[in-house]
Amino acid sequence: RNFVDNLFIFMKLLTTHYLLLTKRGFTLIEGIVYVALFVLIFGALVNYALSLFTAFAKTAAQRETINNARTAMDAIVREIKYSKAVYQPASCFGIADAKLACAGGKRQLSLITSQNLPSDESQTYSDLYLDGDKVYIKREGAAAGALTSGKVRVTNLVFERLDNDGRESARTTLTIEYDTASPKIQNSVTLYSTAALRGSY
Repeated sequence: RNFVDNLFIFMKLLTTHYLLLTKRGFTLIEGIVYVALFVLIFGALVNYALSLFTAFAKTAAQRETINNARTAMDAIVREIKYSKAVYQPASCFGIADAKLACAGGKRQLSLITSQNLPSDESQTYSDLYLDGDKVYIKREGAAAGALTSGKVRVTNLVFERLDNDGRESARTTLTIEYDTASPKIQNSVTLYSTAALRGSY
């Protein structure tokens, strides 16, 4: 702010001096000097405005990326915690390359759960998976819902099943980046979490 205030004060003084010179006339050299100073000052203002815009866009990108990562990871951990067991035949574990396909072309953690049960059922299934560049949750009998927005891309999702004397846990690695072509506002965040399946205790 001080920079802008000082710049405007200088421009005001310069304009006042220009008006005084206009009344008495000025030489070609003086005119060239004034034009050069005006171009320099205008360029400084444009650069300052662009830097402010870039800083604002970068902050917004960081906020969007972090919020998406936290929201998705919280949903994944919550689903794991309230599940009874990992349904291994439909799950795909330990693949760190997002371009490698798993069962059905998706990297997936399938869970047996007693949450949100269909009528006349004692247990049901839920799937957490990567499809394209989004993370989805799909519960039996319901439509799949995206856990991440269209403003970000999921570049990595890895599930690992842990077994400690029959007590199951699932470790999740999630990497999300802001969807932009500009390297100046590019942002990426990786979260890790391990959650025990309460139904396995």
